Amino acid sequence: MKVDPTELRVLASSMYDVGEAIDDIELRGSIITVGDFMPGCDVPAALDEAGEFIEGAYLRMAQRARRIAAVATGNAHEFEVSEDDFRSQLNAIGARP
Repeated sequence: MKVDPTELRVLASSMYDVGEAIDDIELRGSIITVGDFMPGCDVPAALDEAGEFIEGAYLRMAQRARRIAAVATGNAHEFEVSEDDFRSQLNAIGARP
């Protein structure tokens, strides 16, 4: 399998940015103000509860994206270390990689 550590780092950076962008979405602040326009109505409370669930889903999506970024970063590093170790071992026995 051919692995390009640079591309893994690009993926990691991109996924981290996606996670941050998702995490920055502020949903509940907008929903809370709905009650100002609908006094005495049950809809704002239902929207607030739905917003809590949606924000929780966004948080989990953001965490997943950042987890993928961490895995890609770690794999890029480990691949380079493994490749360097392999190259060193070949050099130690007089073979050229």
